[in-house]
Amino acid sequence: MPFGCRALVRLEGIEEHYVDAGKHVYEVESDHDLRCILDGDTLLRDLAANPDARLIIERNCPSMIGFSHGIENGALSLNRIMRMPYLGFDSETCGKIIDGISTVKVYLP
Repeated sequence: MPFGCRALVRLEGIEEHYVDAGKHVYEVESDHDLRCILDGDTLLRDLAANPDARLIIERNCPSMIGFSHGIENGALSLNRIMRMPYLGFDSETCGKIIDGISTVKVYLP
């Protein structure tokens, strides 16, 4: 973390606390896979940028990939799209995509 910054640490099994500038390393055991971080609230542009998630979207609703390229559209999540039926994407299709992307493993640097 850069000099002069402070961050709040919230990790499973560790009491919430603040840390100051410097490198901080934690080891955490979890009861679920922390690499599966894509869900219905992930922005459409981020899903389209992830090759595995993009493939799931393309299989279920190819037109959604083109839709994700719009500046405003890419800032929508699947959960928001489901509440906007006038966009032309049905909730069943969005639900299938959400189920599929929830299994995608995302490795953070």
